[in-house]
Amino acid sequence: MGWLRILAVAGLSLASLARSEPVQYCRRGGPSEIDFCLGALMYSNMSTSSHDLFLTFTVTRHSGSALGWTAVGAGNRMNGALMFIVYGDPLSPTNPPIVSIRTSTSHSRPTLLNRSDLPPGMDLRVISSLWTAPSPTPPNTHTATIHLICYSCALWPTADLSPLSPSQPWIWAWNPSQPFDVYTFDAHLAMHKHHAGAGGWGNFYLDMRRAVSTARYPPSWPPVRPRVDRLGAADTPLSLAGMVTGKGSVVHALGVWLFWAEVRRRRKQVSSAADPASAKLNDTTFVVGDSDEESENEGKAED
Repeated sequence: MGWLRILAVAGLSLASLARSEPVQYCRRGGPSEIDFCLGALMYSNMSTSSHDLFLTFTVTRHSGSALGWTAVGAGNRMNGALMFIVYGDPLSPTNPPIVSIRTSTSHSRPTLLNRSDLPPGMDLRVISSLWTAPSPTPPNTHTATIHLICYSCALWPTADLSPLSPSQPWIWAWNPSQPFDVYTFDAHLAMHKHHAGAGGWGNFYLDMRRAVSTARYPPSWPPVRPRVDRLGAADTPLSLAGMVTGKGSVVHALGVWLFWAEVRRRRKQVSSAADPASAKLNDTTFVVGDSDEESENEGKAED
């Protein structure tokens, strides 16, 4: 049937599009709210036969505040998560943002990771970390932009970092008020705010299948797209190539479009059947899936 072919082609097109671009998750807030974005892609590294995780992590500080910290972590809970924690003074021209890479046992305070803590073959590199003042922007609003690579990241033993994951779990957390005597990688961290969601911590999910790059050379950094909060990402587990189902989603819109396309096609068939002069036109033009020419072409394509 024609509509089944349309559905198949549309599904393949969407899946192909979905696999070709980095994913992005943002929580954008004001001075009293968390404000960060995470862009991610996986690079299929042929030389190591593994996948490298490329991350762009941005943290926005309002009013030039040097207080607190912001973190994201691969994993569905603190225990065993691979965490990237950012803090620092945006008004200090000589001190870039600190990117402290840590993990936690149970619900204990995260501890700094050393290279010796990583499984053989895995490595982590912070490539760049800097403060920028975005434009246009309110006065004294600065953004920390971090680029980092996790080589052979799927080797991390206590979190799902597989490039095949359609709904990779991540966590976020923040503390908006902790002062720092000194900005060091192993600085003591005060606890995050207690409440989930708009409070001090939460979960999100990334569809890493759509973000796998198989290019010959390593890709550029995943961009943080302005005015995009979710792309292949969601606050709840994902389905169908990273697109959340439900009214108003791309999947819902596609289903509605296919339904009405089929209704219109059948109405045309009924109308044409009532008019003998147009019956031949209907058979050769509208019912494309049943034509001999298409069947012959499909046979050639299969050969």
